[in-house]
Amino acid sequence: MRKLLLFILVLFGILSIQSFAWNAGCGENIPISVCNPNWDGSSGGGGSESYGSVYLNPKTRDYGAVWNYPSGESANADAQSRCGNSCYGSWYSYDYAVITVSDDDRVVGRGMGYTYSQAMKASLKECEKNGGIECAPAIAGRNNSEPIVFLWGGLAYNSNTGDVWKARNHKKRTIVESELKKACGKDCLIFDFQESYGSLAVAPSGQAALGVSDKNLKDSDKEAVKKCKKISNSKDCKVIANLENNL
Repeated sequence: MRKLLLFILVLFGILSIQSFAWNAGCGENIPISVCNPNWDGSSGGGGSESYGSVYLNPKTRDYGAVWNYPSGESANADAQSRCGNSCYGSWYSYDYAVITVSDDDRVVGRGMGYTYSQAMKASLKECEKNGGIECAPAIAGRNNSEPIVFLWGGLAYNSNTGDVWKARNHKKRTIVESELKKACGKDCLIFDFQESYGSLAVAPSGQAALGVSDKNLKDSDKEAVKKCKKISNSKDCKVIANLENNL
């Protein structure tokens, strides 16, 4: 019985030491987002030897971004100076850092990760947690190349006249909607998107659906027709307009 008790104590001690050693490697052995999900880039630890930094003004969408810097502090100082006043952001040693903004420009979310999807998910989660409504990505910093800037495009359709209007490459969704409403009028259906391709399909009844894709127009056309058939219960949906955006 004593031998069994002694064996259990020794085994517990070994596992405790291993656990301590593993957790002490936060950011090296495991992603910081796992061992410290609230990390915002203000303290060290990461997955690479180079550093990037990205800052954004949520109202103007002006930004400052740098990459391949030898330290987080130097990257931070340069990105902040390029962005100017009223900017939010941080430095990072991950591969990606995404900043999302609420539709009213009042709430910002930041997320980092070794993959684009991980950083995006974390940023959207923070924006929504902070009370943001209709949060959407504004910029994604990359540790070894230029950032990805997310722009808005839109298609408007007047079912009475059959006219279509387009808007592309705007910094905010609200700008797209304002431009299309001004051109098309009150009776128009407006569809906005951030993907690279958008298509509008219409049924004989006048019901319309938007399809989007980051691959090509063929994929966005296909999705638009599929959605149109679903909402209209018609097999005669046709693509009447498409748009390349964010390119």
